[in-house]
Amino acid sequence: MKTATALTLVAIGAILAFAVTAQPHFFSFHMAGWVLIVVGCSGPCCRAEAAVRCAVTWSCLAWGGPASSTAGSGPSPGCWSPPG
Repeated sequence: MKTATALTLVAIGAILAFAVTAQPHFFSFHMAGWVLIVVGCSGPCCRAEAAVRCAVTWSCLAWGGPASSTAGSGPSPGCWSPPG
């Protein structure tokens, strides 16, 4: 999630959680606001983890794939290999 999207979710969530006073019996604006705040705050953290996971995955997939000319030369550094 991009930073602008995360900040937008936090802002909308704060409006719903703190400024809206309507209380329909079928929907909680306050709870929806808190959910948006949490999602907006956790978005940049998840994005960083996904970037690292993607980089490791692509470096591992680049080695030993069917079209690879280096098959059998060993895994690239940082790739997990099963024991044995």
